[in-house]
Amino acid sequence: MAGTIQRSRIRFASDVILARTIQALDKLTGSMLRMWQAEDCQVESSALVNGVLAADISNFAKVTFEVKDPTNLLGAPLISKDLLAAGFGATVNQTTWDNGTDQQFVWILTNSDTDIALAGKQAQTLMAFVWATTTDGTPRRIPLAATQLLLVDSGYGDIGSITITPPGARMKNNFLQVINPDNSLYYNVKLRTINGVPTLTTDGPGEA
Repeated sequence: MAGTIQRSRIRFASDVILARTIQALDKLTGSMLRMWQAEDCQVESSALVNGVLAADISNFAKVTFEVKDPTNLLGAPLISKDLLAAGFGATVNQTTWDNGTDQQFVWILTNSDTDIALAGKQAQTLMAFVWATTTDGTPRRIPLAATQLLLVDSGYGDIGSITITPPGARMKNNFLQVINPDNSLYYNVKLRTINGVPTLTTDGPGEA
């Protein structure tokens, strides 16, 4: 009998050879990496070389998982998690990696980590990166994976603040103002109850 669902899982190979030529696929689904917005998610991976598990990663001080907006790769990461060497899986082998029961790296993402604003879009394609930082006196950075990740609206996350201003209107001093075409002045819009009916009215002397 299957255990209770604790959190969503994403599982993919960080292959220093194959990652240069193909997109990583989720080993649980066989499809593009996919994450719900504002979900608790467990990201699982291992270091491979052309499909073969790298059994000796003792020269890795840490391995980093990051997610970035592909339209702003120079900007700050949307998600960034380090896993120190003490947290690496020490018992994984090719069989347990292939059958999905063990892995070298696990990053735990909270719902606040994945609560990335979609600005009303149903989904957005992001970029996920994995790299190792070595234990050398002058640490080296080894790219292990770079792949697309689809972030999907869960119906739960914060999509951010959206302000819609119609033509002939503007926001000023926390008021919506509309222009009077007769004198080209802007007037504050207020909602009043007139004879029991909510009615939009304008107020003030008008502003240029």
